[in-house]
Amino acid sequence: MNRHAFVDRILLAAARAASWPRGQYFRDGHEAASFAEHRAAISVELPELRGDAVHELRARTRVGELDCAVRVLQRSASAPLLVWHHGGGEIPFERTIARALAAGTPLSATVVAVRAPHHRSLADLAAGVATLERYVALLAVAVELTERLLRAPEFADAERSAVAGFSLGGFVTNRHHLAYDSADAYLPFMAGTTQAAIFLGSYPAARSARQRPDALRGALDFAEEWRGRTHANVFPVLGRFDQLNLPAIHRAAYGDCACEIWQTGHITGANASASIRAFLARHLLAHATRPRAGASR
Repeated sequence: MNRHAFVDRILLAAARAASWPRGQYFRDGHEAASFAEHRAAISVELPELRGDAVHELRARTRVGELDCAVRVLQRSASAPLLVWHHGGGEIPFERTIARALAAGTPLSATVVAVRAPHHRSLADLAAGVATLERYVALLAVAVELTERLLRAPEFADAERSAVAGFSLGGFVTNRHHLAYDSADAYLPFMAGTTQAAIFLGSYPAARSARQRPDALRGALDFAEEWRGRTHANVFPVLGRFDQLNLPAIHRAAYGDCACEIWQTGHITGANASASIRAFLARHLLAHATRPRAGASR
């Protein structure tokens, strides 16, 4: 077996064992309102983003108030703005992007990391993924926070913008593209448009949820909407040996969108810090720009 795939399978098996039974996804509920309904219900306000502290926030949602946070990891006046989303269960939430920023020459960009709800601790995560409803609310909060960051007055002088993320963060990136398409570039790593495939196969949800595959697909997949749109500003990365977000599934669902394929798995892809940094730099420094929807330039 390829070493990248082997690492994925060992660590995924360990994660499943550690989470069973009280950390299983959707163990207490597998019905959810649509993503659009969840997004419409979000109310969250940004504070003035000073310094590099973690700014703790509370978002009002269909399932009540949820915690979330943002952190400005670095600032560069008039440089591109990058909004970054972490992977599922990534605690601390800025680990992958912080390593990427440190891997090589400084990245000339303002970088803001978003912490999705239920990612303060593993116990917090286990409680947050108990129902599909809360999980869809998590996704909606991350998307809405992204739009507020792109429109924030602190970043009004950014010469271009990009939204990026790994795994869970990649799905958030793609959902923001469909909901708003207000960034110049979208850079999803190890993700796609058919998120339910994870919970029905490679990282199975609770049995009761897997017995309702249509409910999972209805809440988590957006491949049909994706096929009806154009995606010239979306630049996905997939791992050839990824055992969580299987490239055969996600590459097909991207349709005509050009994907870059790395010779990594899921875990080794997350640890490919220099490659992540180089990919971000390449697209952040691209000369082509376009006005943000609803924003003045």
